[in-house]
Amino acid sequence: MATSIGMITCSSIADQVKSTLQTRKDYRLYQLVPSCMFTISPELIKHVFEQSCLENDRTLLIYGFCHSEIEHILKHYSNQITKIKGGNCWEMLLGKEKTQEYISEGYWLLKDALCTKWKNEVFVSYGAFSEDSNMIKACGTKKILACRFESEKPHESDVATFASAFNVPYEITNVDMTSFRSLINKSIDELQGGAQPNPQRNSPTNKLQSMFKGVYEKEVFYKINVVTKDITFVSPRIRSLLGYTTDEFIQSFLAGPGNGYYKDSQVYQSVTESRYSYISKCLAQGIQLPYSVEYESLKKNGDSIWIRESLYPKYYKDGSIQPSLIGKLEDITDWKKNEEELKKALRKEVDLRAALEKEIKRRIHFTNALVHELKTPLTPIILASDTLANIVEEPNYQLLLEQIKIGANELCFRIDELLDLARGEVGLLTLDTEEMNINEVIKEVTAFLTSKATNNQQSITTQLSPDTPLILADRRRIKEVITNLVDNAIKYSGVNTTITIVTDVRKDDIVTTVRDTGKGIPKSNQNNIFDPYKRAPNNRLSGLGLGLALSKMIIEKHGGRIWLNGRYQKGCSFQFSIPVNSRQGATK
Repeated sequence: MATSIGMITCSSIADQVKSTLQTRKDYRLYQLVPSCMFTISPELIKHVFEQSCLENDRTLLIYGFCHSEIEHILKHYSNQITKIKGGNCWEMLLGKEKTQEYISEGYWLLKDALCTKWKNEVFVSYGAFSEDSNMIKACGTKKILACRFESEKPHESDVATFASAFNVPYEITNVDMTSFRSLINKSIDELQGGAQPNPQRNSPTNKLQSMFKGVYEKEVFYKINVVTKDITFVSPRIRSLLGYTTDEFIQSFLAGPGNGYYKDSQVYQSVTESRYSYISKCLAQGIQLPYSVEYESLKKNGDSIWIRESLYPKYYKDGSIQPSLIGKLEDITDWKKNEEELKKALRKEVDLRAALEKEIKRRIHFTNALVHELKTPLTPIILASDTLANIVEEPNYQLLLEQIKIGANELCFRIDELLDLARGEVGLLTLDTEEMNINEVIKEVTAFLTSKATNNQQSITTQLSPDTPLILADRRRIKEVITNLVDNAIKYSGVNTTITIVTDVRKDDIVTTVRDTGKGIPKSNQNNIFDPYKRAPNNRLSGLGLGLALSKMIIEKHGGRIWLNGRYQKGCSFQFSIPVNSRQGATK
């Protein structure tokens, strides 16, 4: 079996490729529009590459590196696709040296396709009839050089019109295509000599069957003539899909609104315009990517049905389009219903979210009002106790005033804890970040709590890593976390115990440990230790059990985590980590 060769080429040089291959019959041509004028998606390039690889043993790429992704995509097809020499179409047609020579002399090269088939696109892309956006003149072009690869093409009148649009003089030269033809034929011969025929390559009939493998009853295929726009074939399955006979469907499909198939005139106009525009592009420009459109249609009995219509262009080996395109009608009503249900669910979710946000705002307003109402009477109590402390000299009264002040400040602190917890639960706990050294914060906490620990017959020690880097964090909040952990150790570890604070750098985290030598936490109480309002059982110490819950919120807000390493009767150890790159972890 002869080796089948696919040819992928730029549409702007398709005529020159066809003339080179006119004596050969062992190829199939695939056209890609010029990427120097159009924005071509990588998906389209991959589609054409894969189509050629599936239908042929080997593929020859006659296309330049004009598209930025071509070289990258080509690497994935290195075993199936071979590119001929040349970074662009001119280096292929004329050779690299000749092309560079013309460019160095100030020529802008022109071929027949650019001033006829693709003229309008070139005018738009390169700024014709405009001094401000005239790219050809702006790049220092002295003269347009029109290259004739065949007799009288391009016509001088076409060249003159083109040159006039860009306000640049022109010249016409005849080009010998021997080198280009030799390049292509040599590449084909090399592929045929080195490539092994694909034993799995199917016949055209089997290819078509394979292409539509998995067809089920909700799909119907038809053929439409690209020239006459007539429907030449419809699968009899159309009756089970829409209720029409084949003749009835053809009549309603082509006749327009009011004849059953199209829901209304707007659908008819939109679908037919896009369909025939696509067919015209296939005829003129060799479009490869399949066509697809979704619209609402009507069955013969008047029931509504959603249709996805697709067209698959087929081309002969020389690159010209086959007379008939294969079309497919697919019932997607169930899919559309599911899509609508998802939209309804999304709308419901949006409404619920709005209601939740309203409730959150109400809760925040209530919490703020509650805090205000609670703090308002505390402020004069604190101020009054301070004033009285400066006036009253009786020691017993001084002690009472001090107790009043401590109690008021403690209550104020508890109120702030409640407010922070409420903010954290609704995601409104904010951070005021700055560059900080966590070791310095630990030293401040240690200095502040040492006297309290000493009074409780305890000691505080530190083991701070000298290599601890700066982090971007909320200094006040981190200090609050460390204070909570050390204060808990003072409260619960008992007398004659040691509290140790350690910092360590572990990969991308700074880990801070607060451990004690007390009796530890029972395993039964460890699972919910970070839940709000959870406190040690039978404990008479003050507090609402919010410290660890707030600490967890604060650390997680910084992108870190906090956990307990507890051993009953052998002390316990709280640890938290903050990413060294907490510039990204911390959120405002």
